Amino acid sequence: MALKQSKVQVNIPNDFVAIVNSLGVGTSLDDRIRLSLAIGLLASKAASLAQAAQLSGRSLLDFMEI
Repeated sequence: MALKQSKVQVNIPNDFVAIVNSLGVGTSLDDRIRLSLAIGLLASKAASLAQAAQLSGRSLLDFMEI
C-alpha cells in the first residue's frame, strides 16, 4: 500500500545534508532523509519497526538490514 504524500519545504543545515548523504543508502537526498526520519521515529519509540520500515519506503527485511 502506497503512503499518501505531502509536499513540504524544509530548511536543512548543510552539515546535516552532508551527513545524510554519507549514509551510503538510498538513491536521492529525499530517500535518505526519509530513511533518517524513519530511524529517528523508531529510536524515539514513536513508531514500531514495521511502521518505520513502511515510512522509509523499504521492506521490513531491508529496513532491518540498514
